[in-house]
Amino acid sequence: MKKICYVLILTLILAIFTGCGEADIERVEEDREKEQEEQEQAAEELEEELDDVDEEVMDEEEVEDEVDLAVGDSVRFNDIIITLNDVTFSEGSDWETPNEAAYLIADFSVENDSDESYNVSSMLNFSVYDDEHFKHSITIFTDTKGSMDGEVAPGRTMRGEIAFDVPDSSYYEVVFEEPFTNGQAIWYVGS
Repeated sequence: MKKICYVLILTLILAIFTGCGEADIERVEEDREKEQEEQEQAAEELEEELDDVDEEVMDEEEVEDEVDLAVGDSVRFNDIIITLNDVTFSEGSDWETPNEAAYLIADFSVENDSDESYNVSSMLNFSVYDDEHFKHSITIFTDTKGSMDGEVAPGRTMRGEIAFDVPDSSYYEVVFEEPFTNGQAIWYVGS
């Protein structure tokens, strides 16, 4: 009996560590011509930089690119494409009012571009940060469309709205992350 318990515990531990890994995140461009122009421009800039290498030493921090995502932008997160379609604010209704200043309602699409099913959880995958870096989780708000909870089959897309109870802020960061991998997709939204 002890051997069976040890085997079950060892199997559970291996399953947990096998599921953990690092996500491959990249921005999805909607227009191939735009991507080709960017590549040509990058090649020209690289040639100019190579000409200037003798004159100045490049700092590694200047080489790193920061990608700022906005409403309408899509991100490839491993084999999943996440799009923040729209963000609206609501003061609630006679029956539902926010505890903070307003409800931030984020309209997401999750497209499964893999060969396996993908599970989405609004509680585990999505959050919002305000300009003071406080994290705000989802809230129950009945005036949202769809749901961002469930399984997305290969080749399918799920769309739904998620409500967050947020205070006044000069901007918000709408975040998608995988609980068992590293990396986040962050969209910047004005108030």
